[in-house]
Amino acid sequence: MINKNDISYEKTPVLEVRELSIQYPNLLNAVHNFNFTLNRGDCLAIVGESGSGKSSIAKAILGLTPSGTKIDGQILFQGRDINKLTSQELKELRGKSIGFVSQDPYASCNPVYRVKNNVAEAWRAHGLKVRSQEIANRLSALGIRNAAVQADLYPHQWSGGMLQRAEIAAASAHRPHLIIADEPTSALDSNLASFMLDLIASLGSTVLMISHDLILVSKSTQHIAVCYAGRMVEFGRARAVTSEPRHPYTQALMEAIPNPAYEFPQALPGTIPDLRKPVSGCVFHNRCLHAWELCQKKSPEFVNGVACHLNNSQGALQWKRDTSIRKSNNQNNPKTPVAELNEVTRYFRHRGTRKTIFENISLQLFPGEIVGICGPSGVGKSTLLKIIAGIEPPDSGQVSYDRKPVWRQGKLLTKRVYPRNGFSMSVFQNPYISIDRRWPIWKTITEPMRAPHRENRLSRPEYQNLAKDLLETVGLHHLKGTEKPAELSIGQCQRISILRALSANPALIIADEPTSALDVTTAAGIYRLLRARADQGTSIIIVSHDETALQSLCDRLYRLNNRQLNVF
Repeated sequence: MINKNDISYEKTPVLEVRELSIQYPNLLNAVHNFNFTLNRGDCLAIVGESGSGKSSIAKAILGLTPSGTKIDGQILFQGRDINKLTSQELKELRGKSIGFVSQDPYASCNPVYRVKNNVAEAWRAHGLKVRSQEIANRLSALGIRNAAVQADLYPHQWSGGMLQRAEIAAASAHRPHLIIADEPTSALDSNLASFMLDLIASLGSTVLMISHDLILVSKSTQHIAVCYAGRMVEFGRARAVTSEPRHPYTQALMEAIPNPAYEFPQALPGTIPDLRKPVSGCVFHNRCLHAWELCQKKSPEFVNGVACHLNNSQGALQWKRDTSIRKSNNQNNPKTPVAELNEVTRYFRHRGTRKTIFENISLQLFPGEIVGICGPSGVGKSTLLKIIAGIEPPDSGQVSYDRKPVWRQGKLLTKRVYPRNGFSMSVFQNPYISIDRRWPIWKTITEPMRAPHRENRLSRPEYQNLAKDLLETVGLHHLKGTEKPAELSIGQCQRISILRALSANPALIIADEPTSALDVTTAAGIYRLLRARADQGTSIIIVSHDETALQSLCDRLYRLNNRQLNVF
């Protein structure tokens, strides 16, 4: 299925990629000699870190690569070469014959359109009409309750998980022959994510999944192609790749997945090489714990589903687990909470009706500990964090910082709200919205340090150098700091948002899905940064759908559901 030598020409495949290489105008060689074939009913997942070329492959198939991009090789969709189609022919294919689910549902939705109008765009783009009831029915099939009423809201009034389902409804509107899904479950809890993947597989005759979650896609796809630095390093049956990974990189990805049996996911040291320069030898040799002399000199051939000198010569290898970092027991925490909620209730109002999101929630956050909150999409987790951050008021109850009441029964009791003065920092679920697109990233990262109330202010070059040092801690050493958000991926922007929060050295960090857009190895590194910061005395509260990750990271874990917050 995946190797060009195994292609069956007795019938025309739905999608065939032959020797695909992609070079962007900045000379970045994003993809190198990639091959795979998808026949009707196939479901393939391409898995790898950010920067491994996964999304570049999807963009090339859709004909959405930037102007000036050099594409070698062939991309055949039902026998037609994508690279030779006109703009109008590509427009006809997109949506009708090829559906697409993007990673960031907020970015793909028009914020001034209601959700139903955003979904209806899938029909209007092709000159077709659709009834509101049809849209409501499709949203209901995707698990949206009271869909007719909910669809009348705007995107910002929906949770990320709910909006991701709306995008799936739009992508599958015309029952396309191929559905390309780029991280379609990043904002969903594990149970709903599995349901969504199964549903996507049933909606399109052929599915190409882009993901960083090996375990999740293995349950819903037939095959997995592991991609590193634009190369395919391993391919096989989904269950075989996850149960017996053969390439050291695949093993490292598996070790980075949170596991209840271990206290911490394993970070993969180093970063993907600079693909603007020629790469000698195996592209993974500088990060591989098993690399030897040949790995530095010669690129391995792809043999029997794996590209590795060691595996082809010495048999299966095992990755070495690092157990040096563990959770602290936090037995010596001060008794004074950094932030406290007492009997807090929040309502949702729409057209004269009132719905209780959660009620009578009490919670204390202490220095030096990490508190996690999990729960299904749309139950109010993000709203709860906004109340803790002082961004939204509670309808009833009290919010206090350092034992000082700030909100009570919906009324602000003080002119100075501590979270807006450096007391706490928030990491929002959507980094594109939360950071200024006009600023270079060095300015975003150091913004808290340049606040008027800060002492010992530095010069501009000093702030730029400090930002560059911080970028290295999250695997972004290749960035200069002068880039703007539009030049970065959503995962890179999410790391910028995390660095901004850490640079403020606040008493409280409030993080809403801080790793949802990150691959597992980068996420593991972020978890370790947060753990280290908590061990230095910072209080951290995290909302996430990844319950397993929260179990390995947090000192206390709660579930928000049915309007109540209960110990997990």
